[in-house]
Amino acid sequence: YTSNQLLTLAGRQSFQGGISEAKFSGGVTVNGGLSYGNRVGPDQPFDVRGRIEIDPRHQGQPGFLAVAAITHTGETLIKNEQGQFVAYQPEQQLIPVTQRKVLSAVEEIEIFRQFVARSIGIDSISVDFLIGYGLDSNPDELYFHQQPINLLVE
Repeated sequence: YTSNQLLTLAGRQSFQGGISEAKFSGGVTVNGGLSYGNRVGPDQPFDVRGRIEIDPRHQGQPGFLAVAAITHTGETLIKNEQGQFVAYQPEQQLIPVTQRKVLSAVEEIEIFRQFVARSIGIDSISVDFLIGYGLDSNPDELYFHQQPINLLVE
């Protein structure tokens, strides 16, 4: 797919069935955001970006952002607070926290910036990214989307 803007990501979800009016969008770009798609070459620098329009009831509250990557083999990785993708271990940490902060009206999430897949030995892969947020007042709840940000390196 290609688009001149971040793609709207459908299907609001939550870990505990909570309701959020947040809106999620995201995409992959090789030209600084002039256009978005999902296919890149292994030697091509790319960005993966996400945006959350936080539910108005949650804006201004202490909370956190979360980023997960699900590979075509079914492995789930989470982006930790150091910015590294590590294996998700729900028995150790149910909610994967990427960043703690007071939630703004809009949260821009940089999943990758000028990343080159071959730099870590990847020539071909399919990865789905999910972004979400939660509130410190309810740390076991995470609001996220169902439709992933898809990346194809080929």
